[in-house]
Formats: sequence, C-alpha cells, structure tokens
Amino acid sequence: MPSYFQPIGYQKAHRVTSIMGESRDDRSHNGYDISGNQGMPLVNNTKGKLVIVSTHSDPDNKTAGGNSVTFYVEGDPNTHYTYTHLSQLPPEGTTEIAPGESFGAIGGEKGKPGSGFSTDGPHLHMEAKEL
Repeated sequence: MPSYFQPIGYQKAHRVTSIMGESRDDRSHNGYDISGNQGMPLVNNTKGKLVIVSTHSDPDNKTAGGNSVTFYVEGDPNTHYTYTHLSQLPPEGTTEIAPGESFGAIGGEKGKPGSGFSTDGPHLHMEAKEL
C-alpha cells in the first residue's frame, strides 16, 4: 500500500483484504479495502483539518459503495481521499473536521448502513487521487 494511502482515522492496525487493481466481476478494483468493525469511528488523526469536498448518502444501500465522504488534508488540496461503506457520515453541512474529531464510522456489514449492494462484511474502502 502506498505511504500516502495510510488510513486517516484508523487507530488500530487492521488487515488489508483487497488491493487496487484486483479483478472483481470482470472489472478492476479501484482502491484498498481494510477490515474493521461495523460502527468503528473514524477520527481525524492528522495535524491539520480535513476539508470535506463531498458526501454521498445512500440510506437504501442501492449503490456499490453505499455512503461515502471525499476530503483532503488542509495544506494538501492536490490529494483527495474517498472513503466508502460508511455506516455514519459527518453531520450535514459539515465542511471541516478538526484533529481529534470523528468524521464517520465503518460500515459494510450486509444489510446494515453503508453496505452497498456488493459488500460481504464490514470494512473501509479507500481511494486516493492526485489532482
């Protein structure tokens, strides 16, 4: 896993369960999956604010990713991170997350918030994009 892709918000080491580029149902996986517990909070553990670019709410789990949040770390607007399969999103209207504040929680457990239609267990799907 590239160093810039260290999970922001993870307090404990978890197992990488899927890597970028793996083939899935005749398509390439476009991120990393890391196992976690349903509802495990994600906390900003950087030295700067997280600036939220967008959120996507999917209360009925009808998309592959379920709920997601895209953000960048203050001072580095050229790298955007997207986390999907979240069981909780930042409160509506939130634009910044200060160090130490929670910005969501892991989802992905079948039939529970953040699962999407393609998940088989709780985990965090992460993507990083250099702009």
